[in-house]
Amino acid sequence: MSPPLGSNGPNHDIRRLDVFLPVHAENQPHNHRHQTHPPPPGTHTTSQHVPPPPFTVTTRVPLPASVPPSVFLAALRAYTPLITANAHLVSFTRTPIDLAAIVSDPFFRTDDGAAHLQAFLIHQRIPILGPFTSDVAVPCVFQSFDAGTRCRADASAGVTVRSSYEVRPRRGQAEAGDEWVPPGPRDGEWEVVEVADVECGVLVRPFVRRSLAGSHLELLTKLVADVAEEYHGRKEGQVPGVAPGRPV
Repeated sequence: MSPPLGSNGPNHDIRRLDVFLPVHAENQPHNHRHQTHPPPPGTHTTSQHVPPPPFTVTTRVPLPASVPPSVFLAALRAYTPLITANAHLVSFTRTPIDLAAIVSDPFFRTDDGAAHLQAFLIHQRIPILGPFTSDVAVPCVFQSFDAGTRCRADASAGVTVRSSYEVRPRRGQAEAGDEWVPPGPRDGEWEVVEVADVECGVLVRPFVRRSLAGSHLELLTKLVADVAEEYHGRKEGQVPGVAPGRPV
């Protein structure tokens, strides 16, 4: 049985949140961009109170032709493959969902096949300089939908990343500013695409952009490799950790 609305259970059926979450128009793109609305006319603001607009980082990695795209879509919608592909991951735990924070964020939707919500606290060890690292804990909320998964991560220093991960037909070339892996001879006609809208302060913006672009390209590349390896292992009847054809 699904936990009651507002409980501390890790999963929430999004259909039970229809009365809380705004329904977007059907022609709204899946990777809904979080928008900062202007203040009402006559409202006096100063530059120090107006947050800078978010910037966008798009990351694209081709999928191997030997694995059906539906396998990668299932991995995205399972959430944990995205988490464990993080090279800086230390550990992660499921946490209760803050429904008030979800309801007030139009990033989360109900009209595109949206399914359950799930929240995690993800512990990472981030390299700083040389041997020095910093341990951080990042609260994340995931929501699956027809084409993939969306995730909001609330990092430290006021950094918020709203990402959509989708399996799409592959485009021929990357657009200006895309982070991507060029397709190889074994790749098929599909790719996994992340569109990340990032909110952060002006002073940390260059660092955040550079760090996110590199780390998320690495994350998606590892995700594709992990899912493909697991798929071929299951197909060949391989026991995890044992080479094919070797006695168990």
